[in-house]
Amino acid sequence: MSLSHEQLIEKKLDKLVQEICLTGMFEQLRAKGVMNAQHESTIKHSADEFGQKKNLLEYMQKRPTKNFITFCEILVDTNQENIVEKFFPTFLSEAEKLNVFQNHQQNDRQQSSHHVVEITDKLLYDIAELSALDEAAIYKFGLILELENHEIKACGHKSKVMFGYNVLQKWKSKCQENVNKRAQLCGALEEMGKNDIISKLKLNVM
Repeated sequence: MSLSHEQLIEKKLDKLVQEICLTGMFEQLRAKGVMNAQHESTIKHSADEFGQKKNLLEYMQKRPTKNFITFCEILVDTNQENIVEKFFPTFLSEAEKLNVFQNHQQNDRQQSSHHVVEITDKLLYDIAELSALDEAAIYKFGLILELENHEIKACGHKSKVMFGYNVLQKWKSKCQENVNKRAQLCGALEEMGKNDIISKLKLNVM
């Protein structure tokens, strides 16, 4: 990232730390290649929520421009468009801003017109967080989703939410293209007695 981008974050760091929300951010940053698990662990190590935000922003200062654009796109994807508009208007060119927001709006229109909930990383994280499953239940959930024991074990994480999220990611990566992922996911949640999550996230809307 160029010096001007570093200065932009540094100048607004305190306000960004106050306003940015981390929910779903790390998962998407990893999924899109902006960071790996080791980077995430370093950012979160011995830090409270505000410390993690500060560490993340300082990490983004050192990343290439394309990674920072992806960071802005993830802010939009996690309903934080206002952060991009408020803090980074001089960073993104008009073309880049248009691309970010048009992509977001297009995804919303597609979901609305087809009435289908896409199986996104954010959705999988929300399911893991809302399910609040313990370790044994996560293993059962994984088996219902037709994962092998060793595959579930490899998804282990000290955070139960991240354990559940990793299991869902593994399931998603194994699904064949012709599999109705949404139907399979709804069936597994029903079997786990989590019908409330199906309704809350509108997974059964046709």
